[in-house]
Amino acid sequence: MLPGGLRRKTARGASTLRKGATPPILGAPDRPDPFCRRRRPALPRELSDFLIALSIALHKHAMYPEGHPTLAPSADAVLPEAAAALAGQPSAPAAEAHAPPSAPSQG
Repeated sequence: MLPGGLRRKTARGASTLRKGATPPILGAPDRPDPFCRRRRPALPRELSDFLIALSIALHKHAMYPEGHPTLAPSADAVLPEAAAALAGQPSAPAAEAHAPPSAPSQG
C-alpha cells in the first residue's frame, strides 16, 4: 500500500484506493507533499567524478577480455580523478590484503 491512500495500479491495470482513505490534496499546507523528495547533501564534485570514472573502468573490465585496447585508457582515467578526489583530504593508513594460500589440488 502507498502512504496517504495513494492510488496504485493492480496487476490488471485497475486503479485502487486503500479502503476508507481519501486521496491526498497535493500542496495542502497541513500535509507534506508525498511526492516531494528530501534534499540530501551532495557529494563533492571531485568525488563524484572519481566514482563515475571508477564505475566506467570496472564495467569495461567486466565486459572486455584482458588486453583489449579500451581497458588501458579507462584504467588510466581513474588515477587523476582519484588524485583530485583525495587532494586536501587528511591522510589515512591503508593496508593491502593478501589472498590466503590456495589448497593443493586433489586429483
